[in-house]
Amino acid sequence: MSEPSSISDLIANWRTIGEFAADVGCGYEAARKMRDRESIAPEHWANVICASEAKGVTGVTYEWLAARRVFDAARPGGVAAGPEKFPQAGTGHLSRSEAAE
Repeated sequence: MSEPSSISDLIANWRTIGEFAADVGCGYEAARKMRDRESIAPEHWANVICASEAKGVTGVTYEWLAARRVFDAARPGGVAAGPEKFPQAGTGHLSRSEAAE
């Protein structure tokens, strides 16, 4: 299988959301929200990576998941930000414009 282009594309590799939820070890509603929000919370990443590997889905890594992470501004402590607010993997620093924000 090729690398998924989105979270919903990743989840579509399972026959149902319920099967994805069971393989990842989360509830059905959590899995449905992951698909609808196009984002997976970091506490599920290790299980998603393992389940994807077991399913034969390639390219699902911590970096892949982080690039698709959407923060929920409505949640206490949440931040409205897209991937452009994060440094590229391996750079170890923010650009001057990002550091100034």
